[in-house]
This record gives sequence, C-alpha cells and structure tokens, in this order.
Amino acid sequence: MPIDDTTTPRLDDDPAPAERPTGTGDTPSVDTKTVSDTAEPGDPSLATSMTATSDQHGVNASHDTETERETVRPRRLVRILAATLTVLFGLSVVWRGLGTELAWPFIVVLAYTPYFAACGLLVLAIAMAARHRLAVVASAAFLVAAAVLIVPRAIPTGTVTADGPEVTVMSANLGVGNGDVGMVAALVERYDVDILSVQELTPEAAEALEATPELDRLTHRHTITVPDNAAGGGIYSTFPLTDLDQLPGNFAIPAATVMIDGASPVAFAAIHTASPHRPSQFEPWTFETRALPSSTSDAPWILAGDFNATLDHAALRAVLDRGYRDAASEVGAGLIGTWAPEWFVPPVALDHVFVDERIAVTSFDVETVDGSDHSAVISTIRLPADAR
Repeated sequence: MPIDDTTTPRLDDDPAPAERPTGTGDTPSVDTKTVSDTAEPGDPSLATSMTATSDQHGVNASHDTETERETVRPRRLVRILAATLTVLFGLSVVWRGLGTELAWPFIVVLAYTPYFAACGLLVLAIAMAARHRLAVVASAAFLVAAAVLIVPRAIPTGTVTADGPEVTVMSANLGVGNGDVGMVAALVERYDVDILSVQELTPEAAEALEATPELDRLTHRHTITVPDNAAGGGIYSTFPLTDLDQLPGNFAIPAATVMIDGASPVAFAAIHTASPHRPSQFEPWTFETRALPSSTSDAPWILAGDFNATLDHAALRAVLDRGYRDAASEVGAGLIGTWAPEWFVPPVALDHVFVDERIAVTSFDVETVDGSDHSAVISTIRLPADAR
C-alpha cells in the first residue's frame, strides 16, 4: 500500500512551536528583560540605566520624606496644643481648689470659674483628637475635680426642713438708681414679697419706688440714701423692723431685726459690699466680706443683696461656713448668673440670699430688671417655729 508522503513527518523537519499562553487577553506576552539582563559587561547603557533608576528612587524617597514631614508637623502642633491647654486647665482647677484669692485681677477671673470648667470639655476633646494619652488622662481628671467643686450648686439638696412661717425675700440692685422701679414693684406684687432688699438706692429712686402702689403693704422701712449718690440701700418689710447699726462698707448696708409672727426674731441686712473690679477695691472688698456677721443660735441672720462675689471666692465661702446656707444652691439654682455688664460678658452669680442654716429654702428665682446690670433674686423660705 503506497505511503502518503504528505502525512508522514520527516526527521529533519522542525515541529511547529507550541503556542504560549497569553493570559486572559489576546495580546501576546512581552519579554520584560531589562537592559542589565542583556547588556554586556562594560556597556555604557548599563551604567546610565542604573544611574537613572537610582535617581528616580532618590526623588521618590525625598518626596515621601517631605510628605511625611508635612503630615507629622500638624500632628505635633496639635499634641503641643493639647498638652498646653491641659496644663492651663489643670492650674485653674488647682487654684480654685486651693481657695487662694491672690490679688487683682485674679479675684475677677475667679468669678468665671464655671465657664473655665466647661472649657475643660473642649480641652479633653482636643487631647483625644491629638491622641495624647497623658493629656487625655490629666484633662479628664481635672474635669472631674472641677465638677466636684461646681456641680453641687446645680443639684437641689432639700436637707433642711422647718415648721414655722413662710416668708418671701427679694433683692434688687437698681444699677446706680437707673433700674426700672416699676418692674421692681411689679415683682414685689407677683411674688407676694414680704421683705425687700434694695441696693444702689438714690434719693430719687427711693421716692419713685415708694410711690408705687405695689409697695403700700411694705409699710415698715429702713432706708439710707446719700444726696447725688447711688451708695444708698434700703429694707422694705411687711413685718415690724427694729433698726440695727449698719454694717461697715463703702456702700450703705442697712440692717434691722425683723419680728415675724410664729418665729423667733431674725436679723436682716441689705448687703452691698465693694466691687473688686479695680485694684484699689480689692482690700475694701476683702475687709467688707470678712466683716459680714455670723449667724448663730442666739442671733440668726438673713443676708440678701449684691455680694460682688460668687461661691468660687474663698472669702464668700468662708461666710457660708459661719452658719449660713445659699438659697440658690439649696434648690439647684446656684449657677444662674445675676450680673452682666452691657458689653458681651457671660453672667455670673453676684446676688445672693444667705439664710441661717436652720431655715428651709422652698424656691429661688431670677428676674430681669430693665436699666440695671443686675437681675432681681427672689427666694421663698420657711423659718423654724418659735420655740418660746
């Protein structure tokens, strides 16, 4: 049977090369040998290629380093900021905790302690954003310490009870006699006020206030006014008054014994101590605050007026320690501001009603008085029953 030469391979014929896989596409693979793989030793192209590659790596490394520096620099600045703010915040908390008044202007700054404490939340947030562990721990600890010092004023206590007559006390600073006496009189009527304490009472303001029909029932009065001056003060009461010597101070601080049916006699003073807003007033403020009377079992007192101090001032806390309770703090209103100047400054609590520690506090309210930089404060209290 004849053999078909066209179907029989010959030994000298090269077989067809096998097709190389081309991956998923149809494009054939490409030989990726580098110049260094094909260049002969001593070939100048080899040195040129290596130099170019080295230069490229150097450029990339330099660019990466610069980028890293640009990233690290802001992060470092934020960490420095977090540490600095934490130190400043910590110093303010420690200063408040130690009760050091120092001198002017620090005595003024102390009045704004609650606001600095609130800023502690921002300090903590910055420390967390900066991932500064030490600053986070420290700012959190200082924040807790600040809360211990301040927050109790916003928490009602209700620890004192009394079974005697209920009395409503109000204090109003007329702002150099410019306060709206009509608004003051309206508050007297609305809250059914029994004892009114007035500060910065000019002769003209006293005349206008006493002419209002709302004050007709406050028939017992003890006022001290100075011509052409706003240094006066007054006590208006529905209960009989026996005048006492005025307390020492640059402003008039009238005092009187109040005879209340069903309760033992209690002494009352319309407080207005010096304002430490100037360096020259720091010593008078300190002296007058320390000179405020102590409340004892033999001589219980109620102090209502403009103390020109907050409970963040050690001098005022020392007064509380002499037998008093702060009416606002007793009902959780101790952080409500009562004074703010005309320009933008947050309000602080300078006006208070301090009562003998045996007197129960029922309520405390703050009301605006047009024309004055002080708000009126009104507190309803209950006195112990007369044990005689």
